[in-house]
Amino acid sequence: MSVWLLLLFTCYDLEIASLLSGNVCYQLPAIDFTALNKMLRVSLDTVIFLFLAVFHTTAAVKSIAAKGNLTCDEYPAGQILVRLFKVDEDSIEFLEQTHTDEAGCFELVGRSRSDSIWRPVLNIYHDCDDAKNPGRRKMNFLLPRKYVTDGDTPERVFDLGTWNLQTSVKEDEERVDKITRRRRRNGGKQKSKAHNSTLDRYENPDDRVDPW
Repeated sequence: MSVWLLLLFTCYDLEIASLLSGNVCYQLPAIDFTALNKMLRVSLDTVIFLFLAVFHTTAAVKSIAAKGNLTCDEYPAGQILVRLFKVDEDSIEFLEQTHTDEAGCFELVGRSRSDSIWRPVLNIYHDCDDAKNPGRRKMNFLLPRKYVTDGDTPERVFDLGTWNLQTSVKEDEERVDKITRRRRRNGGKQKSKAHNSTLDRYENPDDRVDPW
């Protein structure tokens, strides 16, 4: 840089250069305004690209809100840890956590940046009916994806309702056989026959003892 400045001051004009003890000095090349214009255009495009990237990142924020009321038997479950997670195909991201209040109520909002709609998971850690065993019980709730909305403020809140922590949830969900119309019709006929036989057995409905 210092050499370039030296040449700038010593070789700017050919007439001054001729005074330098016989040294030959060349005039500085003219500024190429076309190349300079291209450089400025590239810089402007870079600034616009960065601005759009930042704007896109901000607009891609998605959020979810969840609330509920936890009990242990007939008593409110206070100070229970509740966490929200974001689950993708290849990653799990912690979003937010809170504790239930004295009444067992909780409400929390989780936010994340993503281009796709991710699956929210609600975890509850507690010791209800499990104080003797080490550690805490963990309950996982897969929340519906429709509660994940764009923006920092969720458009809707998933309400878990009142949940008794004495319950145990199986990890794998069982499914029953598909009930077709034919099975429903057959089942209706069988139920009708049983009902008629009961009426035949007890002519007076007041003499029957219902099993419920």
